[in-house]
Amino acid sequence: MVGVATKTARLHEDGYTALIGTNTESYGWDITRGECHHDSKKTQIWKYAFGNSPDAFHVPEKFYCILDMDEGYMAFATDEEYLGVAFRNLKGKTLYPIVATVWGRCEISMRYLGSL
Repeated sequence: MVGVATKTARLHEDGYTALIGTNTESYGWDITRGECHHDSKKTQIWKYAFGNSPDAFHVPEKFYCILDMDEGYMAFATDEEYLGVAFRNLKGKTLYPIVATVWGRCEISMRYLGSL
């Protein structure tokens, strides 16, 4: 799971679960299942990031998270294509990058590419 969260988002819970997107304090893209989560304990999860070929889309090792706070959305892209908007209505929130590696044997690196 990769996404953004507010300062009050829960970061720990007993058991084997990804907290990102389970409540109103975080927004997450499950790159393994191709799903978006926001308040998923109360609202429906939706499919995301099929690219140009819905049946064969595979998330590459490197991808970009695009957070446009002027317009209030978060989108993703690869080196080859823009995957589209995953979340809207983020304008006015203070958000921080967040990643969950529930499945283990994961290695993650993040690089900030700048802003205005």
